Amino acid sequence: MTQKTGRVLVGTPPPPPAPVSSAIVEVAREHGISPIKQFREIISLYFGAPKLGANEYYAAGLFRSDLTKEQKKQFVGEKRNLALNQRLSPGNIARNSDFLDNKVLYTALLGSLGFPTTMVQAVVSITHGFGKLKTLQSIEAVEEFLLNGAVYPVFGKPIEGSKSVGSALFSSVDRKARTIVLGNGIETAVADLAKEIFTEFSYGYVFQSVIEQHEALNAVIGSAVGTIRVVTLMQDGAPEVLYTVWKIPAPEAMSDNFWQKGSMIAELDADTGQIKQVRRGVGMDVEQIENHPVSGAALVGFVVPDWKEIIALARRCHTVTPENGVLGWDIAVGPDGPMVIECNTSPAHSLYQMATGRGILNEEFLEKFTKVFDRNKKISRAIKASDKSE
Repeated sequence: MTQKTGRVLVGTPPPPPAPVSSAIVEVAREHGISPIKQFREIISLYFGAPKLGANEYYAAGLFRSDLTKEQKKQFVGEKRNLALNQRLSPGNIARNSDFLDNKVLYTALLGSLGFPTTMVQAVVSITHGFGKLKTLQSIEAVEEFLLNGAVYPVFGKPIEGSKSVGSALFSSVDRKARTIVLGNGIETAVADLAKEIFTEFSYGYVFQSVIEQHEALNAVIGSAVGTIRVVTLMQDGAPEVLYTVWKIPAPEAMSDNFWQKGSMIAELDADTGQIKQVRRGVGMDVEQIENHPVSGAALVGFVVPDWKEIIALARRCHTVTPENGVLGWDIAVGPDGPMVIECNTSPAHSLYQMATGRGILNEEFLEKFTKVFDRNKKISRAIKASDKSE
């Protein structure tokens, strides 16, 4: 076990990408694509519709010779990902993004409506109250909770955030030594951890009871929870599934975010929940994974349990806020079935692209996106007409 002082949660964003210069050399050597051709493609994709940066070009593997020019244009980077989601859920129609992205308020709403979701033990906030939920408004209160109030194991994460920055599994506490053990084996002083959480996340940090994962998933990937990302899209007045992927945690990770070294992403058949393929790494480092590196269990062909219930849950949750054209759901599968972990109003479609090697703006999906765009135009015209009549 590693003893550590100082910061153990923050300062853990995705690692910086490798220098573009080294990527150019490696692609030229391994794929026989000249630096000039690479540079021309990067310029074309950056100044063209995709708006892809050089690092995104290499991370997505767009130097691949099996991709046509048109297929490469179907990929999105962060800028176009955001623009796409804003078109699908424009602010004048979907005015609830802040609420839906709040990991405490929205899950509380879903729970009150009878949807299975996570249990909150306490919330850190100096600005908000949360009714009957225990609210921690000082470093001392956070320390007291971690020592004497928490029921371990506990999972903690910022109320608003992305890429799992600040998220951690707290496995156990030694009250006599006043130390806490994290899910990655690091042991640290409770006082240091409480100070870090309150200093960095005093605007909002939530402690939740750890979810017990379905035994069929434990047998394949271990006990670390790997959530299913289900992206739903409004189609003809009802939410339908656009795509599904399974975020499989790295063996030593405390969360299932794909950027963490060793994490895997599985493409799932949206109809059956069967794994079609599994990938690990990005760009030049992409590997196709057939079996889990620790358990040795077969991944490809594995069928996620309770699949129909997972899909039904995502679609029913979307009906609560049908004004949103697109939503991304992180769903865990427990012994009693699926439960919603959180909702994403601007899902990162890079997950789909990494899992499949295919751009999100492919012809099949574009047809579905167009239906949402047309719906949004009609609603916007109705809103404008209503405003003028008042």
